[in-house]
Amino acid sequence: MKVFVGLGNPGPRYALSRHNVGFLFIEEFLKHGKLLDKKKRTAYELFRVIYDNNEILLVKPLKFMNASGVAIKKFLEDYSDIKIKNMYVVYDDLWIPLGKIRIRFQGSDGGHNGVKSIIDQLNTKQFPRIRIGIGPISEQVNMVDYVLGEFTDNEINVAFKSIRFATKAAMDLCKYDMKKVMSHYNGVEVTELDEI
Repeated sequence: MKVFVGLGNPGPRYALSRHNVGFLFIEEFLKHGKLLDKKKRTAYELFRVIYDNNEILLVKPLKFMNASGVAIKKFLEDYSDIKIKNMYVVYDDLWIPLGKIRIRFQGSDGGHNGVKSIIDQLNTKQFPRIRIGIGPISEQVNMVDYVLGEFTDNEINVAFKSIRFATKAAMDLCKYDMKKVMSHYNGVEVTELDEI
């Protein structure tokens, strides 16, 4: 069973911030799958959906970003049959330009506190991820203010197109080999595509 964990900060204050593209990804995926069940725990919210005859779990940690790993560890304790290699973490990435996504088998935290928390709590870097670009950032801009800020009017259309593109990639990951999906999506500029 495939699991997609979208990282973000809970609460309306952060709903449309750059740091919350993982939550926005979950909301987009829910438009395409048939919702079978929804559970709200203390540490996370879980959506069980059917997509293309496959059962998929979508997870939103309900801890703040820096404690994402605590929520994910609790989820994996509750669902002990889930294999980490089938759990895709979806999050924002400052080092990828806005309009691009990148799928990887594993990797470091890249300075992302949510991913760092997951690595620390699970004691492994070996989980797949879908990174949604929100960069680049100017040297004059405070990093925390930038990621917690909302997309500008000039960015918003590309941002949501990227989220739809990441969702399409996730849906393909439910059907195809990961290497094939990576070769199809990595490096593509969404602004060059027709409407997604």
